[in-house]
Amino acid sequence: MITPLDCHPGSPLPEMEGHVSRGRLERVLRAGKFAVTAEMAPPDSALAEDVYERARMFDGYVDGMNATDGSGAHCHMSSVAMCALLTNIGYSPVLQISCRDKNRIAIQGDVLGAAAMDRDAVLVAA
Repeated sequence: MITPLDCHPGSPLPEMEGHVSRGRLERVLRAGKFAVTAEMAPPDSALAEDVYERARMFDGYVDGMNATDGSGAHCHMSSVAMCALLTNIGYSPVLQISCRDKNRIAIQGDVLGAAAMDRDAVLVAA
């Protein structure tokens, strides 16, 4: 089992002055280059290992991962929780917040959770 302390995601990057994240996506976009992202659906479980296993599939292939919210319109781990797990092992995921099936208070809660985790990449879909 992989834990946050012993996991080394593909090509972790050192902190750069003027950048808000340590992820590859920001560096590629700031350089004006074509970026490749992939959507990663949260697992139907509460197991962190399921998230880490899904993330490993993308190592070396994409510049960023989007943590989808409510894909397939059924219950999954929250995208906020998935982002927290990915951030703990060195990734810089994009948090997606879907407004479907949520009221204003739930959406605000997701945004506050993202802010508490210093998530600077958030995509809100109406």
